[in-house]
Amino acid sequence: MKTLSLIVRKRKTENGSFNSFSAKVGDLWYTVKFTQDCSPPPVINLDGNRQRAFVKLDAECLFDVKKAEKDTDFNVLYVSTYKALSESETEIAKEAEVRSAKEWEEKRMRDRMNFLEEL
Repeated sequence: MKTLSLIVRKRKTENGSFNSFSAKVGDLWYTVKFTQDCSPPPVINLDGNRQRAFVKLDAECLFDVKKAEKDTDFNVLYVSTYKALSESETEIAKEAEVRSAKEWEEKRMRDRMNFLEEL
């Protein structure tokens, strides 16, 4: 059973707002869509700017994967059922995401400084 970390973005439309979900699996990014009968997992605030949601997927869960056929298409993961994380599993996943986000920010800053040095 694997825990999938979902990046959550709040989208606004004329009819209100909704959350969009995406996930990186290996080297591929997926748009994650929950089917009509499956409610999305609860959204967790990591800090003021980052929101995540976590689900567990295994062979018993119902989901479909649609790989992009062209470069302009998106990979899509359609989830019909998933397993929720326990409180302790959620805390572990949350801590891992905070660590990952911090590492990404540090790398981003190093890349920016390296770019400026090369100018």
